[in-house]
Amino acid sequence: MPIPREEIASEIAAFVGSWLDGADERYRDGWTLGTFGFVFEVEEPTAEGASFGYSDVGYTCSDPRGWIQAGLFRRAMLHAEGSGDTEED
Repeated sequence: MPIPREEIASEIAAFVGSWLDGADERYRDGWTLGTFGFVFEVEEPTAEGASFGYSDVGYTCSDPRGWIQAGLFRRAMLHAEGSGDTEED
């Protein structure tokens, strides 16, 4: 049975809200949010007779241009790996 949409939206909103709560401490005064993306894993239940379930990764972005999306996600990947060039690294 799928999780109700409202439950998923509430979980995402709480996560984003938590990020926003600390943003003023991480960024200089006057910061603004530019392009943003959302990366997610979708887990599907184990099929009958299968030994494990299936998961897929997807994303969406506020900017429809592919080259912007690729740059944003590439920069995020570098940051997650600790090799980016942001102040948080």
